[in-house]
Amino acid sequence: AVYALDTGETMTTHFLVEIRESWRQRRVCRTTQVADGFVASVGGFVMNVDLSGGVRWVRKQVVLPASEEPTWVAQRLDRPLVEAGRVFAASPGVRSVECMDTDTGRLIWRSILPYVHRLVGLADGKLIVHAGDEFLALNDATGQVQWRRQILAPFDAELCGGEHGILVSRAIASPANPGQRCPELVWLSADDGRITATAA
Repeated sequence: AVYALDTGETMTTHFLVEIRESWRQRRVCRTTQVADGFVASVGGFVMNVDLSGGVRWVRKQVVLPASEEPTWVAQRLDRPLVEAGRVFAASPGVRSVECMDTDTGRLIWRSILPYVHRLVGLADGKLIVHAGDEFLALNDATGQVQWRRQILAPFDAELCGGEHGILVSRAIASPANPGQRCPELVWLSADDGRITATAA
């Protein structure tokens, strides 16, 4: 739907795709704007739509039914990452990370991972992925794993890129009171995943 910015009035609506009934068990959809439209991750497929409502392409993903994959609720449904003519996507119920051509939807690479929590971001030619109790760096051109770093009890809070590398957070025993837990910030090097600093 297209709405008037000043009044909120519906100006036009466009039918995009027909979705199977099984999608209602996992109703998710996030979009990322591109120069002349948007890319949407819709929990089982990714599509590119222009600003007039025309569907440029749709790419179906291998997705497990919600009834067979109850842990999908722990996955984040983030907006697809779009950079340099490529779309990076991971969706609840999909046990892989995919890289597609923004204009055509052609699959550039797919990296199978047993558990994907979310895509953190891009840093120095690497796609940073939170997967279970690990953070991984995938080569953004090939999908090959460059490094992995275990971070136990991580929170759902990360920053990625820039001069400070990757910042994640986790729960640790409190230095002041070991019987209690407290958050700790952990800085990782984008080059090799080593921990460069921590702060409780």
